[in-house]
Amino acid sequence: MSHEVSQTGHDAFCAAHPLGPSSEVKRVLIVAGEASGDAYGGDLIRKAHQRNTAIQFFGIGGQAMHQAGAKILHDCK
Repeated sequence: MSHEVSQTGHDAFCAAHPLGPSSEVKRVLIVAGEASGDAYGGDLIRKAHQRNTAIQFFGIGGQAMHQAGAKILHDCK
């Protein structure tokens, strides 16, 4: 049994995936209580925006998440 995904199957998966192409705005809450969580949150936001710029991020975080585009509700300094 092959575990390879055909390009057609991959395209269908990406189109249906929550982070895939869509005109619908998605909002994601991230809570990072310390510096490493803020850094991981920032990386996640940047990578998600590479796939879909319609995702809006907000939450508790710091400078890394803010610079990546999240609306920070409370700074986790």
